[in-house]
Amino acid sequence: MALEKKLVSILVSVYNVEKYLEECLDSLIYQTYKNLEIILVNDGSTDNSLDIINMYIQKDPRIVLINQDNHGAGYSRNIGFDNATGEYVIFFDSDDYMRQDAIELLLNQALKTDADIVLAKSKSYCDKTKKIDKMDYAIRCDRINIDSVFNFKTNGKYVFNFCIGWAWDKLYKREFLLKYNLKFQNINYANDGYFVCHSLSLADKISILNEYIFYHRINNPLSISNFARDKDPLEGFKSLFKIKEGLEKDGTYNNFEQSFINMSIGYVIWHSSTIGETSRELVILYMKVYIFKLFNILDKPEEYFYEENYYKWINKIKNNEKYDQFDFKDFIIYSMGYEFINIWKNKSIKSIFKCFFAYLFFKTAKFNFSGLNNYKEHLSYKFGYNIAYNKLRKLLKTYKEYKNK
Repeated sequence: MALEKKLVSILVSVYNVEKYLEECLDSLIYQTYKNLEIILVNDGSTDNSLDIINMYIQKDPRIVLINQDNHGAGYSRNIGFDNATGEYVIFFDSDDYMRQDAIELLLNQALKTDADIVLAKSKSYCDKTKKIDKMDYAIRCDRINIDSVFNFKTNGKYVFNFCIGWAWDKLYKREFLLKYNLKFQNINYANDGYFVCHSLSLADKISILNEYIFYHRINNPLSISNFARDKDPLEGFKSLFKIKEGLEKDGTYNNFEQSFINMSIGYVIWHSSTIGETSRELVILYMKVYIFKLFNILDKPEEYFYEENYYKWINKIKNNEKYDQFDFKDFIIYSMGYEFINIWKNKSIKSIFKCFFAYLFFKTAKFNFSGLNNYKEHLSYKFGYNIAYNKLRKLLKTYKEYKNK
């Protein structure tokens, strides 16, 4: 089939990006490759984003608008994909932009290699300084052969470590995504982690386009994920749990375990170093009292880790007595509140049971610890405290205050 007959769907979740949206849309509608459908999911924007979209709809009939209440980027991407009809799809971010020949180059690479996934190189664009730099860390050419078509079915050592687990720099064969029913998680941030990692583990053919075609905005003060990570620092662990769960279900976890553990450590080091002190302490505490044991991290020798600083970081946390003095009772309280939020926000059945068992544990266990206190300002702790001590009125008050923010 001729190149121009291949329809490519560009899916963009839009939420309060009026400052950047026109630059993004201009980079899409003026692509050299013309056979596109541009699906914009307006996720309940409260600024002028919807007006901008409507203006562009008048300019270009290839733009399709899906207007909805605010549900988050993961939900929006899934809705966009459900409405896509292209043979290939890309999930692009509304504050980024791409080169005019980006789609043409990606599609040529996909057709030439018959790849399920095509990745391309990117440059960062600093919103403060306007400086543009190559993002060579986003695709580690030392960990794969960039000139060949590859997969990780027999050797999964670097499956999650040769690239960053975001979706916007990858073109997907739609048939491949439908075959495995791959979906984004409906969480506040890192919603693409499971989608990207699971797809990389399943793909028969992966290819790299050795061209810098994307421009990724950094130091964006309007970024939702930056705010969400500090507000709910444990949310990103849901992505790690989902990845592990998916690999275990596929029967491939043993093949990919080393890559998964290294990816998890790398993520937590980055995450904990880019949030506030209170949130950082909670993340590190969670690693020490739960994740280290759940992922059997402390059993791994130094050579198991791909980066020297990973092993040093793990031992630093393990030997830090500050977290040995933690009040475990308060951690249970926090966990109750955390799962309570998931019950009403994500309609999670699992969270109902987790919250219930955390409550039973709190009521029956004996605690004799004392320690950190600053995490008590988190919403999860406030909810959990009111549940633990049967303070229904305060629970309702806390809920109303949160909803009115």
